[in-house]
Amino acid sequence: MLIDTNKHEFESIQCLKLLREFFTTNVVIQTNVGKVAFVQPKNYRGPHVVSEIEAYFESTEEAYKWLEE
Repeated sequence: MLIDTNKHEFESIQCLKLLREFFTTNVVIQTNVGKVAFVQPKNYRGPHVVSEIEAYFESTEEAYKWLEE
């Protein structure tokens, strides 16, 4: 699953944290989705792979590449 929030102007980082929490803890998503890639504004995170199923990127191209691995 690719969640691209890169073009959105968020009120605060808390909005992104709530999205992350929903997509990484929701039981339905966990059982039906293999990986979750977040594309977020650079000022809200550093690109990194958190685990085998969760990662953060600057561009959709990087995210797609990781999802296809």
